Amino acid sequence: MFRDHRSTPRTRLRLLVLFSAAVAALVGATHASASVQIASTGEPRYINTTTNTWFVDYVPCCDAFRVRFNFANQLGPILTEFSPFLNTVNSGQLFDSQTGLVHGNDYSICATGMRTLSPLPELAEALSSCSGTIGKNASVIVDRSPPNISVSVDGTATYTSNLNMSYHVDYADALAPPFPANFICRTFTTPGACPVFDYNAACSVPVRVAFPAQHYVFDCNETLPPTQPDGPVFFCGRSADQAVPDIPGNADQFTGSTADKANISAVVCGNVILDRTAPSVSSTANGIASALTVKVGDLISFVAQANDATSGVGAFAWTFGDNTANGAGAAPTHTYTQTGTFQATASTTDGAGNPGSSKVTVTVIPPAAGGATGSTGSGSTTTTAPTPSQISQQAGGGGTQKTLIAGLDVIAPKRIKIAPKLKAVPLALTASGSGKMTLALLKGTRIIAKGGVSFTRPGTAGFKLKLPRQLAPGICKLKITFMPAGATVATTKTIALRFTGPARTKEIVRAVQSAVALRGAPSLTPPLR
Repeated sequence: MFRDHRSTPRTRLRLLVLFSAAVAALVGATHASASVQIASTGEPRYINTTTNTWFVDYVPCCDAFRVRFNFANQLGPILTEFSPFLNTVNSGQLFDSQTGLVHGNDYSICATGMRTLSPLPELAEALSSCSGTIGKNASVIVDRSPPNISVSVDGTATYTSNLNMSYHVDYADALAPPFPANFICRTFTTPGACPVFDYNAACSVPVRVAFPAQHYVFDCNETLPPTQPDGPVFFCGRSADQAVPDIPGNADQFTGSTADKANISAVVCGNVILDRTAPSVSSTANGIASALTVKVGDLISFVAQANDATSGVGAFAWTFGDNTANGAGAAPTHTYTQTGTFQATASTTDGAGNPGSSKVTVTVIPPAAGGATGSTGSGSTTTTAPTPSQISQQAGGGGTQKTLIAGLDVIAPKRIKIAPKLKAVPLALTASGSGKMTLALLKGTRIIAKGGVSFTRPGTAGFKLKLPRQLAPGICKLKITFMPAGATVATTKTIALRFTGPARTKEIVRAVQSAVALRGAPSLTPPLR
């Protein structure tokens, strides 16, 4: 190849003639048409040297045979040169080299056989190495820059509990595609600390990405042995592109063009931390780690703790064993509304997905009877507190809500459906000691129902706050006040109750008046003409 003629002097043509037989007569011989083609396997598409040598095979013919060489780059022709006359009947080989090739340029050579039949002028053969019908690749792109790669293990994961490792190499190059060949180093201590990076065939199968032009990805997997200890796994790679050195002394430019001689990327590593150890989890109920006994309606404070030395722990989820909704967080509270023995379980996972859990056994016994001794206002008490599901069902299926007021636990409906048979708001009350509770149901600032309950000792009770006959949909506020025995100040909380459905009004009865005759009604006035 030749440098651009604008800055580089013309290169001198050198000839190598390889004879396969003795030299024959130079004049008057008659032979078949001559041909010229690029020698052996031709040129690689990309080279990473500033010098390139072309080898051209020829079969001479006729009178005063010689070869014409046309050199060009992507900007156009560079120069034309001729070999000396080849007065031989035997095939041979020519070669020419050019130095000072420029990165990013595309260089080509076209060889054409020339012959003279005296006294005719010199003629070019119809076929040449650039005719498209004979010959091999005679065009090269100079690429002296290494590719850029990125490497990852198990995608974006920081931790994994899986011994099956997924490796990914992302390849990008401005000019040349991958060889394809990736050289791999996998360690468990220092990233890239391998004396040799080995070619890995499984990790060298490219998948073309649509954009940009020379963007490819490589994916492969490896399953580590079960004896592999937990800790970091480093996967480091180097990628080769297709730009290989010119081989000036051999017409076969491919046999010696191995991937290790191409442009090689820098060492890039990805890693993931292998963690197969489950987190350590502990839990308590009211400060007790093993077994707790409580009464129906008692409020229980649960606490969970967890530790994981490698990947840390996530959030806690709770199941209470009584078919109620799950809890969340490190310190939830819960009330059991039925007797029995239940398993409260705190669960979490570490950063690698390893699960851990802890259980607390809770035994629930019947509540103390007779805690509520009487009611005041528009309400009535029951010795057995309704369950949350019973409260929701009686209120039309709108769910329940719970609040704690100075030792008094109150379960109330969340939404109440207005219906003809709706008479009262059902409540479940659990008192931790004696005291007095008062209720007021407000529509805006107007009290539409009120009542109260007195507790002589700890226990549970049901209460039904009687509703007025006339109800309208909307939000009412239930104001709850509790004064524990011996206290000087009462505690008050307000919760919202949403009433839904059609309004319920009082029946209106009116006397029907007799019809009154109308007199003096005017006639219609005809329109003006």
